[in-house]
Amino acid sequence: MKFLHAMQWKFNRNICIRGCLELAAIAVVYSVGCVLSNGNNLIAFLWMLVGCLGFFLYFSLSSRNLLDLRAILFASITGAVAVCQLRLSAIQVVWENETWLYQALGLAFFNIGYLLVNMTRLGQYAPAGEKREKQISRKITFGFKPKHVYHCAIFLAVMPIVLFCIQAKIKGFIPIFVQRYDAYTLFYTRLSIFINLVMFSAPLAFWCLKNLELKWWQRLIMYAIIPLPTIMFQLMVQRGLFVWSICILLVMVYFQNKHKFTSVLMVVALMLFGIVFSSAMRGIPADAMKSIWQIDDNIVISSPESSKPTDVTGPSDEVTQPGGADQNQQNNAIIIKVPEFLYAPYYYVINGMENFNHMVVNIEHHSMGLRQLTPFTVILRFPALKNMISQYPKFTILPSSTNCLISDFYYDFGVLGIVVESLLLGILSAIIQYFTQKKKDLFATLEYGVFLAVLLTAFFAAWFTEFGTWLFAGTAFLIFLYCYFSKRKELNREG
Repeated sequence: MKFLHAMQWKFNRNICIRGCLELAAIAVVYSVGCVLSNGNNLIAFLWMLVGCLGFFLYFSLSSRNLLDLRAILFASITGAVAVCQLRLSAIQVVWENETWLYQALGLAFFNIGYLLVNMTRLGQYAPAGEKREKQISRKITFGFKPKHVYHCAIFLAVMPIVLFCIQAKIKGFIPIFVQRYDAYTLFYTRLSIFINLVMFSAPLAFWCLKNLELKWWQRLIMYAIIPLPTIMFQLMVQRGLFVWSICILLVMVYFQNKHKFTSVLMVVALMLFGIVFSSAMRGIPADAMKSIWQIDDNIVISSPESSKPTDVTGPSDEVTQPGGADQNQQNNAIIIKVPEFLYAPYYYVINGMENFNHMVVNIEHHSMGLRQLTPFTVILRFPALKNMISQYPKFTILPSSTNCLISDFYYDFGVLGIVVESLLLGILSAIIQYFTQKKKDLFATLEYGVFLAVLLTAFFAAWFTEFGTWLFAGTAFLIFLYCYFSKRKELNREG
């Protein structure tokens, strides 16, 4: 009831004015970027990069939070848009104006949802967290049990280790020791989804070290658990899950530490090292990447005509030969050489965004919510539902079929889907950030980590139609139930 009372909306003139200025900034950055993309793509890249840095600094400084969810989403999407403007691959084309508009709309309505929460009583005061145990019914009590966090950390470390050993025995190999770039996919079994829950063990162990009075051997166990997710995901060569685990750990470290900036730098450095290491372990030859993604060593930075593909075979946008500028355009253009180590990072940044532009151009009918049911096919396994979803085409111009965060919003309901679902995502993000930043709630901190991972990689995948996203959010909720709810102990009555 207190939460519902706090969510009562109250008009705030200052927040409204600030919000209008923020929306105007989004409109200016994206409209100018759209115009520049039709001219010199290097200038368009620099403009959007400045916008990316500007959004991040503004939102993070205004909230005094380096992990502010608005700052992360705006930097993620705008930064990816900037990288796409380089058009280093012959497969890439100049974006449609609608693609620019829809990206801006997604950010704008996410921001509106965020501001609506700030204009409630919830966003205008920060009451102290409730520590006292409450009786919910005759047999159930509600109250935080710190020792239960220790139990969760142990369980979420031991269970994945046991399952990983079983899976390695079944498959007969561990991906990091196999010289195949697809070894991580061959290693997958149904046990994998439970192995992946190891990502929660490290942040819970860190919380225990900071907040519980542990014996020396218990502290030793907690210290041993912290690097466990990194080790296991590197053994499985799982870059994406490694990033998710680091995001959840980063949030816990950031809000539990006094030296926040140093903490962020250390964890981000670990993340970058892990990504580079696992990328090297996958061992995809540079020539293969160059051939698949049609990246030329000599890249022309000039007009969009010089970066368009020259031979497109049909609606699937399969490109048979890398395009190139004519001789006169190349003489007047800037020529750069792309280092081989940038092939994979560049591809993963542009993949979802380019596929979204391809969807905007080619989609004829929206699925009216069918795509949002995709996670249920993993649990329910209804063949009819799976067949209905598979009937709708995938719009991809690049070899990978992933799309950016708003792509499934648009796929299901068009512009209305982007507006409504971005608004709801902004509202939910603001509520989670409030309970993490103001009330230091453990459950909210874990969900904050999940949202951070989703928004940080918003350019890469439409995470809310992935089963893993709901599995991780649900796991955090189960931790909440175990740590807060318990059976009431009956007292013996005398006489």
